[in-house]
Amino acid sequence: MKGTESCTIVSTTLKFEGDKCEQFCNTWIGTILWVFQSKYRTSQKRKNWFIGVESFDFKNGIEWSEKNISYQTLRGTGPGGQNVNKVETDVRATHIPSGVQVKVTDSRSQLQNKKLATVRLKEIFMEWQLKSLKGDIQKQRKQQNELKRGNPIRTFVKNNSVKVESKKKYDRKRDVKIELD
Repeated sequence: MKGTESCTIVSTTLKFEGDKCEQFCNTWIGTILWVFQSKYRTSQKRKNWFIGVESFDFKNGIEWSEKNISYQTLRGTGPGGQNVNKVETDVRATHIPSGVQVKVTDSRSQLQNKKLATVRLKEIFMEWQLKSLKGDIQKQRKQQNELKRGNPIRTFVKNNSVKVESKKKYDRKRDVKIELD
């Protein structure tokens, strides 16, 4: 998310993939302290800027495929005479991975009901998946807004020179200094 000033950001999301990506990400989770004088807020005396780093596990989602649909035919009830009462024209379609299901009784034809069930099931499935994704995004945004100040896991200090010094706290007993050029 872009900041109010040019070349600034308020929030960003990075995606990592690979064998040891979870191990790498876990070393960065927490609060990072960046110590420097901001060129955008020159009148600000504060030099300590806190950055919150969190890890999110996004579900890959369930893929839509008509192969994953189970169809069940049923006898209908109500008006329609002998055809509805004796022939299985109603169709219940279930998307097996998600458990979403729909029952269609619109037509006297089983084939038309099956086609309608597939279309309606896909619409309901897409709505269900969208709601699930929106819930995940809301959780992520809430977690991003909760910044914990103090006890940083890493500290970056920019002096008047170009060098940036990094201190990483593995635990309270030892600090490791890394100089970046």
